[in-house]
Order: sequence, then C-alpha cells, then structure tokens
Amino acid sequence: MPENNDLSEAVDLFNQFKGAKESFKTDSKRCKTIPIEEFKPENNWIIDNFWKKEEKINLGIIEEENKVKISEFSSMLNEVSNNINQFMQEVNSINEGKEAKFREVLIPDIFDIHLGSAKYNHRYFSTHKGQFPVYSGQTKNKGIIAKIDSFDHDKEGLTWTIDGYAGRVFYRKGKFSLTCHCGLLTLKKEVKDKLDYEFLKYLLDNELPNHSVGEGNKRLKKTHIEKIKIKIPVNKNGEYDLIKQKEIAEKYKLIEQIKKEFKEEFEKVYSSSVEFS
Repeated sequence: MPENNDLSEAVDLFNQFKGAKESFKTDSKRCKTIPIEEFKPENNWIIDNFWKKEEKINLGIIEEENKVKISEFSSMLNEVSNNINQFMQEVNSINEGKEAKFREVLIPDIFDIHLGSAKYNHRYFSTHKGQFPVYSGQTKNKGIIAKIDSFDHDKEGLTWTIDGYAGRVFYRKGKFSLTCHCGLLTLKKEVKDKLDYEFLKYLLDNELPNHSVGEGNKRLKKTHIEKIKIKIPVNKNGEYDLIKQKEIAEKYKLIEQIKKEFKEEFEKVYSSSVEFS
C-alpha cells in the first residue's frame, strides 16, 4: 500500500458509517455521504462531479481564483519587479570570500548509515498511535507519515529519501522511527565535533539527487550512498574548518529563502485572473 494515501482513514470512517448509517457524521473534509439514488446509469460517476467548487478549494484540489482588475494586475507586476530587484541585490551581496580548500571524502568516512524498517505500514500505525514521529520517503509534512507509541532512534542526524523524490535530505533530532523508504546518516563519533549538520544538510540536499537512478520512480539506496563523495572545507592545516562550514550554511540558507520568496511572488502573479469589466 503506498504510504501517502488516505485509505486507512477511509476504512475507519466506512466502518463507522456501516455501524450507524442514519446518524453518521464526520468532521473530515475528505469524506461525504452520497445517496445511492444519485448513482444513475445514465449519469457520469466521476467522483469530482459530486464535490462543489468550494469543497474542492477547501480540500486543496483546486485553488481559489484571485480576481483582479487590470490596474491592480499592473501594480502587482510592479511590486514583483521591485522585489526581484531586491532579491538580486541580496544575491550580489553574498561575498564569495577567500577561496577555500576542500577535502573530498566518501559519505561512509564521516557518517554511520542506518536503514528504516519495513514493519511500519498503515496497519501498524492504526494499532500503535502515539506521539513519536515516523519519517518516510514522502517530502510533504516534513516527511512525517504517522506518529506511534515507540521509537527506534533518539539522536541527531540527517534522513534521505530512498525513492520517489530520491535524495531529498532533512535534519532530524530527538525520538523517531523510519520506514524502509528513507535512511538515516549520523556523524561518526570522531568527527561529530568537527562537522556542522546544517552545512551537511544543505550540501547533501543539493548533491544526492544527482546520484539517484532509474526512470520515473528514482531510487537512491544505501549501496549508492556509500559510493558518493562530497567536498568539505578544511583549514591550512588540512583539518575540517567548522567556521567555514557555518559561513557556507548561512549562504545556503539565504539562497533558499530567496528562492522561496521568489516562488511565492511568481505564484501570486500566475494565480491571478484579470477582469476587464
């Protein structure tokens, strides 16, 4: 069963409906009851037809139209243009700094690699509900697919998605578990105080997707991870440069924030519907 579907909730709600058809009620926006009389042979049974536009907007299936007049649209473009110029100034202000020296290392040289468990599925989640997150290969909801009453790890580390959006990296800290669709990287004891997780998160999130394999549903398994080399800044003595790592992490963070804001500006314009009346 795919991890990011709604079948588990649907099964629970259907069982409730079977037990009390006349009085059944739910707060779930994804569930509604439809009289059997509406399913006529001559009608189209496409499920979308049974949902109103407002319901689809609430569900996130479609977006609410942002209707604007031509003068408002012109002002919006002008505002976006000014914001883009500001983004350009911020990017130009990022100082490349002195040319740093780097050491190329294999991922297993600095990380211990852990894999998730295949036992974590929707049946398990429904009978072990709790407070501890289970991370999967999905990227929405920060990778959290469920919360259960136990945990496999209590540590700091980076998870990577094994399939789907293979190679996406997330920072983790605390008590959690993993499905078999993602893996965990934890710094080896001998380098833990010399390397910065935030820097490594940005570095790997940019690098790992380049090594995923397959067509369509790409994969990045442990055997692939073990062969990947990354470059880490070092000082004049050839030791890992923690200060330089933190400087680069701040630059990564700024670039990601600019990209996020630029995307929001673009979507604001793209989602607008211009009225001429």
